[in-house]
Amino acid sequence: IQEWPVARAFFPFVRTGVNALDLTFQSSPLAFMHKKYKDLSQGIHLKDYGLQPNEVAGELAMMQGRMAVGGAIAGMSFIAAMSGNMTGDYPRDKEGRDLWKAAGIQPYSFKVGNAWVSYKELEPWNTIFSVSANMVQNGDTLGEAYLDEWTEKVAYMASAVLIDKSMLSGVKDLTDIFNPQRSEGALTRVFSKYARAHLPYQGLMGQLGKIMDGNQKEAQTFMEQMWKRDAFVKSTLPPKYDILNKDRSGKPLNLAAENPLLRFLNSTSPIAVVPINNDFVKQALVDIHYNLPEVMSTYKGVVLNSKQRSELQKYMSMGPLRKELEAIIRNPTWQKELQNYKDMNRLESDGYKLTHQRFYRQVARAFNRNKDIAWQQVLLNNPELRKAISVSQAKEARSKAGSGYNIQPLRRHGF
Repeated sequence: IQEWPVARAFFPFVRTGVNALDLTFQSSPLAFMHKKYKDLSQGIHLKDYGLQPNEVAGELAMMQGRMAVGGAIAGMSFIAAMSGNMTGDYPRDKEGRDLWKAAGIQPYSFKVGNAWVSYKELEPWNTIFSVSANMVQNGDTLGEAYLDEWTEKVAYMASAVLIDKSMLSGVKDLTDIFNPQRSEGALTRVFSKYARAHLPYQGLMGQLGKIMDGNQKEAQTFMEQMWKRDAFVKSTLPPKYDILNKDRSGKPLNLAAENPLLRFLNSTSPIAVVPINNDFVKQALVDIHYNLPEVMSTYKGVVLNSKQRSELQKYMSMGPLRKELEAIIRNPTWQKELQNYKDMNRLESDGYKLTHQRFYRQVARAFNRNKDIAWQQVLLNNPELRKAISVSQAKEARSKAGSGYNIQPLRRHGF
């Protein structure tokens, strides 16, 4: 694969990935299916493994010990994940990923006391941990429509493991490029990622950027995507704001540890520690799978750029949204309706759309109401955006009239 000129950018360190997968396989409960275990059990091909006949029993005992440990770890991982004390990968969809980030839920982590402790770098057990957690997380997703069949669930979870652990990490980016239905934003992300990878000090600047500025940034254009992780340049990008924070002074969204010293320690340690933010409002939005990205990315059909999204979030983070959501979510009727939806195992694929449920619509109305309030301030600061929205609404009105000649007056005015 690495002999192909184009593939080198997408499939780096092929042998390293293969070795990592092999080590994980031998440390799992499924190691009895490994070729080495079968060969040693039958006493064949010993020279391929550099073993003498008198060394086979010891090597087999070592492999069986790894299998036993792997089985115990898998069992404990299932229990931890089912009790909510361990997480796997981010959710498959962008809505779920953004909700996790807003709620401060860390992927690949254990909940220890009041902190998330990462297991992502704990080779080779991290894969066993993440597979167990992913199976629990994807076993029963509220309102799910895209993972209803277990075959699809297993395929998704298996691909997550392979992509994370091996040379297949470039497959997703490669499919993004050749998929004709992929959005322009996804292509921009892929090209910016690999453009930055071929410039000096990518890793160093990325690590320094995380330490110096832990706030999340809005990045839509090619250049913004390319520099959003780099130290120094990163701080010039418009920040994301925590619109659900208890502090209503306009606080930027920080997914890492807020303490710079703790961010530095996490960057140098294989075990990252991030304090847990036990926020019932954010957790409720995760539970109902609220479409937060859609709410914050457009307004009346106009796609917002990075600066506009940042401004909208800033004013929403200073408004009464949090107070309204607290009142809604604390209401016993709201909680009862959500619990009934869960208990009856209703799925979107069966026609029970989450967006149709009253508990979801109440939250959506609060967001839309506060979005309209914040939007007035955004429009005051962006006259060009005001004009773009007016043009969009005028075109829509003329188009609904059903006659082509109705569009001509707009063209005379340069629309």
